[in-house]
Amino acid sequence: MAKKRNYGSGTIVADPADSKAFIGYLRRTIDGKRHKSPVFRGTKRRDVDIQLKNWEAAGGFNKMLSERQPRDRESVYTVGQYLDEWYPRAARNWADTTLGTNRSTFNRWCKEQTFCGLPFAEVKKQDVQDFFSRMPEKTSEGTRSRVHRLLHAAFQDAVDDDRLSKNVVKTSTSPTKPKSKVVEAFHPIHEAALVRSVAGDPYWHALILVALDTGMRQAEILGLQVREVDFMRGEVRVRRTCDTVERVPVVSEGAKTDGSIRDIQIAPETLEALRSLVVGKGERDHLFTEEGTLWTRTRFYDAWLAKIARAGLPHYKFHSLRHTCATSLLRQGCYLTAVSKRLGHSRPSITLDIYSSFLPADQTPLTLAFSARLKEHSSPKSVEAQEIGTQIGTSEVPTAA
Repeated sequence: MAKKRNYGSGTIVADPADSKAFIGYLRRTIDGKRHKSPVFRGTKRRDVDIQLKNWEAAGGFNKMLSERQPRDRESVYTVGQYLDEWYPRAARNWADTTLGTNRSTFNRWCKEQTFCGLPFAEVKKQDVQDFFSRMPEKTSEGTRSRVHRLLHAAFQDAVDDDRLSKNVVKTSTSPTKPKSKVVEAFHPIHEAALVRSVAGDPYWHALILVALDTGMRQAEILGLQVREVDFMRGEVRVRRTCDTVERVPVVSEGAKTDGSIRDIQIAPETLEALRSLVVGKGERDHLFTEEGTLWTRTRFYDAWLAKIARAGLPHYKFHSLRHTCATSLLRQGCYLTAVSKRLGHSRPSITLDIYSSFLPADQTPLTLAFSARLKEHSSPKSVEAQEIGTQIGTSEVPTAA
């Protein structure tokens, strides 16, 4: 955890965007309203400390408030203009893993012309609700939630800077991201039909087997390179992802979490299916591409829908293959910790939260296991072991505390 030192009512902390730098800012309550100073940066805490003191000595909050635009000028200032100014400032404090997702979401959804054309100082709660109602019905709850978080942060900064009296995004009805994901696994009959339908296509046959066998995420599979398939050990190594940012495929080193960096032992059938894909490719070439070009999410989704339609199956997401892998292993009695590690979850509790309903609930094996233990205790070998223990002496037999 980054160390921080208070400076008045402000803070100096490690820069989230640069581990070798620090950022600092001040907060003051003036006339019952909270105000935040500009963010200062430096390679040392002392440098930031000096900048903060110099800023206060030069007038600080009094000068900043006096230079604020009058409210009548804000009335001709649009939401779009404010968001364009706000985004670069906010993005400097985001981690690299967050930056790509937020940038794509911001450019795709927060540029809606009707909303961005409204006068910034006159935005109302109903305007925000209308903005979300205009989003297509197929827009996922996760996307709606990310858009809401961005707009909420933007308008809250405006309130902190005394440019708005209240955060209308906060008071509007906010779309919430579901706490638990819906597990949609393939029905065994549909899984068999899918595998049969791609049996004559080496590319998709290998891709489907990898997904069903390993439970890897789509981005992890599309980021898989030739060098990460170990034919000697029968393993694949998850080391990178290939995702889409602003409609462009981007390969990132690392994975979703620390637990996502993993080695997965695969079945001989899956390994054999991968052999045909590595022929003629270099070690750093990707295994699953669109005729040599990295997939984007949209193009891959269209290709996936075509495959399941050709197999005569109802609509399934590609992520359902991951759910199918997990639920099948748990139903077969595989250890939860092993399944969690295979899926790349950071903690087994995450696996339990998502797939608890698929764990075996039949208690018959539990009673049979206890009966087997009793029979083992009464077996000749068990009696002989007890006699040996008696000869050794009771002093070496552990007693209850």
